[in-house]
Amino acid sequence: LFPIRKSLKKKYLNKCDKVICSGKDEISVLKNIFKIPEKKIAYMFNPIDTEQFKPRMKSEIVGKIDFDQNKKYFLYVGRLTHNHGIEILLEVFKKICQNNKNIILLLIGDGSMKKKIKQYIQDNNLDDSIKLKGRLNHKIISYYYNISSALFHVGNSGGMPNVIMESIVSGLPVIAADSIAANKDLVNEQDGTGILVETGNKVQLEQAISKILIQNKNIELKKSNNIKKFSIEKYGKEMNKIFEEITL
Repeated sequence: LFPIRKSLKKKYLNKCDKVICSGKDEISVLKNIFKIPEKKIAYMFNPIDTEQFKPRMKSEIVGKIDFDQNKKYFLYVGRLTHNHGIEILLEVFKKICQNNKNIILLLIGDGSMKKKIKQYIQDNNLDDSIKLKGRLNHKIISYYYNISSALFHVGNSGGMPNVIMESIVSGLPVIAADSIAANKDLVNEQDGTGILVETGNKVQLEQAISKILIQNKNIELKKSNNIKKFSIEKYGKEMNKIFEEITL
């Protein structure tokens, strides 16, 4: 099927006046495989509601969600399914929590692995260290970004994840798998947006968690740039520019 799909994609992509993509790796594919001229390609991030997702002090979150200000929270937001790195998170947290009872892993979302995760928590006596929060609305999720020390995106599936962008504009560093091209576009230690780890590498994941714990959560981010480039206002201006270009 791949040759047929590739042929169809190439046919219809070439008919487009503009092709919008959100990852640098996608640009390379469009240019080298589908032979789309560079002038037809627009590189844009999905917009994030920066009025809802933004840095806040923990004191501002008191009363909005239930949390302990003396605990260190680590966060996963997404589907509870295979290929999302959940198994490795459980294993690493089982080890870390043996020596540190102040760390809590919060899993927000639902999916086919939910029962398996519950059983793992029960079998390993991790009820106080790993919490399943279920599905939550964006407003509540934004508060969990604010109380956490890092967000995990360590699976080997997914394109440009909104959760990473939400985390960055909230001032929360991300621990992400280096196998996903989109992660490399957004996460790096130089900008303070997080740490890349090799997919499935437990040692690197544990080291990244330790590094986050040692550092202050609010590592010096280039916040103004990060927030502006994901804002709805910037997205609107860029879309308007594209419409003007193709309607001339």
